[in-house]
Amino acid sequence: MKPTLIRTIISLLFGLLVACIALLATLHQVVEGIDGAKHPASASRIEKIVALVEAYQNDKHTLPDSLYDVSQRNVDDPWGNPLVYEVKEGHYHIASFGADGKPGGVGVDADVTSDNLHSDVIALPLSDVIHRPEAQGVVITAGVSGVLSALLCFGVVRPTALPKSSTRGVILQITLLLLAVSILASFITALHVPSGH
Repeated sequence: MKPTLIRTIISLLFGLLVACIALLATLHQVVEGIDGAKHPASASRIEKIVALVEAYQNDKHTLPDSLYDVSQRNVDDPWGNPLVYEVKEGHYHIASFGADGKPGGVGVDADVTSDNLHSDVIALPLSDVIHRPEAQGVVITAGVSGVLSALLCFGVVRPTALPKSSTRGVILQITLLLLAVSILASFITALHVPSGH
């Protein structure tokens, strides 16, 4: 294989790896800014309503007909949709259907119910996060960091400049360069995380 082709492949893989590291290092901050606080707020609101329903049931020995029987306010979820209250065979169920207001869903559309108040089903899929407008600055910055890192790697790492027996030298160069560039790229990408204000 030609030395230039080897350098190009190594550089492209290096750039891709740096872009992925920078993106993954900052993605959790982006996720927290994308309706992330609304699911815990919804769970907290449902938890308070559950306490009110149970107090009503203990006091009146029956379940309320609607949530308005126990609270005149806070019967909507953080997205402005009404909480769903259902009674079947003496058991009740309270739910928020997430950002879309429809049953089911993942990510910001995931349901929060009185049965799964502290569930981890709210995690956003990676594809949802990177396509959100709030994440575009981070994605672009990580990509630019990857391209610049690939160019830097192509210019710095020259396997033909080292003796053939020094494969460890090339691996050490690439590892040290990867460490330094990944830290720098992650820092620069973190500066582009939306603050939520």
